[in-house]
Amino acid sequence: MPFSLRYAITTSPATLPTTAIVGSMIWLLGGLGEGMRWAAWFVTLLTMLAIMDWNSRATLIRQRTRMASTSFIALLTALAFLEPWDRSMLAALCYVVAHIVFSYCYQDAKCQGKAYHAFLLLGIGSFFFRPVLFLLPFFIISLAIQFRALTWRSLAASVLGVLTPYWLVVLWCTATGDWQADLLWRADDITLSWFSWNALDGPRRAALLFTLLYVGIALVDYIRTYYQDKFRTRMFIYTIMLQLVGIGLMLLVLSKDFDSTMRLLCCCAAPLIGHHLSLARGRFVNWYFSATLLLLLFLTIYTRM
Repeated sequence: MPFSLRYAITTSPATLPTTAIVGSMIWLLGGLGEGMRWAAWFVTLLTMLAIMDWNSRATLIRQRTRMASTSFIALLTALAFLEPWDRSMLAALCYVVAHIVFSYCYQDAKCQGKAYHAFLLLGIGSFFFRPVLFLLPFFIISLAIQFRALTWRSLAASVLGVLTPYWLVVLWCTATGDWQADLLWRADDITLSWFSWNALDGPRRAALLFTLLYVGIALVDYIRTYYQDKFRTRMFIYTIMLQLVGIGLMLLVLSKDFDSTMRLLCCCAAPLIGHHLSLARGRFVNWYFSATLLLLLFLTIYTRM
């Protein structure tokens, strides 16, 4: 059997730690003395571990591989403009952990407790990036169609889960008399503004094109080979596809929040891209994988110029 660079990398247990170490070095060398840069690195590391757990619990990739979390950390390393600390990093972490809890709702007619906690995490995440609330309908649609677990009880639990952190904040503000808390809703928290290509700088244009290109390729590849996955895995992948639709709409109408939305896109796209890179087949797959690594390297350099 001829040597396969792609297979060697995607199946090696050293791939994720190596990527994480190299990514951390690139990330932290940009400002070792900046405390908030360390905080951003730590939250991103937690998000990577959460994606690894999400992939493991939902079996998003039918091969023993950590390419979902590896793809995520590779994307975040390449997109240098996402490195500075931003509260939306915490929203992205909550979003991924919500997916982990949400996966337990699959075909569970009595999943109201799990649905409550999944949507509670989304509600907490919305404190750090309000537009996360745009994705709530897509979770509910998946609960009904892909998971076949939507009942009046699970729907009520989902709504209560999202509202619970807001009720707690209101109670706290009422008790303390301080209505200036950062967690309260502000009029400009969600401001609709249409996407404008000209408003993006070169690195952001390149990052968006690269991410959408590989998401598109991964989608086409999955649609062509979906029958190779178990039915349960397909439902989880379809849930991710639905989330990508929601995040795509957010990119179109929330141009001022481009960076924060791109973080969510990377979280959502990483498992799908990892699935594609791990399981792609063809005569030229080694060349394709090598070209992908080169493009990623060029993007990493370009976004730092």
